[in-house]
Amino acid sequence: MAAETAASTSAWLPWATRARTAFVAGLIVSKYCPSVGGAQRPLMKCPKRPDSCCLIHSSAGASLSGAEGGCQAETGAAAGMAAGAATEMLGGTPSQVGHAVALTMQGTLGLVCDPLGGLVELPCVFRNATGSAIALAGIEMALSGITFAIPVDEVIDVMGEIGREMDVRYRETAGGGLAATPTGRRLAKERLYQIKRADG
Repeated sequence: MAAETAASTSAWLPWATRARTAFVAGLIVSKYCPSVGGAQRPLMKCPKRPDSCCLIHSSAGASLSGAEGGCQAETGAAAGMAAGAATEMLGGTPSQVGHAVALTMQGTLGLVCDPLGGLVELPCVFRNATGSAIALAGIEMALSGITFAIPVDEVIDVMGEIGREMDVRYRETAGGGLAATPTGRRLAKERLYQIKRADG
């Protein structure tokens, strides 16, 4: 049922499964590029390699999918990518970029993926906001010279290891966590009924 629900989610909410990175990165950019005196302050510079964290994930065998690695692999990775990109945009060194990613991602290790009814709605939206706050902290720490003792590639390796060991109930199946609470099941049932009625 979870797989069918996930498939139907893409049909009625096609942007849902792709929104995490854009959502987190958008909040980060808006934090550092506010309107000043009625004029939009230009970005300092674009990241030279905005896909670098994705490449690291691929080479390390870590997944970006909640169904494979839990929410740490989606919201956590998105927050890490946003932190790294924003740190570079703000003039950070390559070392500071790595520390920003590591500082951010270590704060999301072990985060489960437990969407109500298997739908990418609740608690996903709120976890995106939390991921943004963690990313902002990672950026500020890295730019102020704070370093993380564990290198970023090792943090990513650990995320992959945790994801592989994570119980299937916590990998986007709605079989555990908040999705399995009495209230979570009731809300999921109500939402799925709304979707079924809308589909007619």
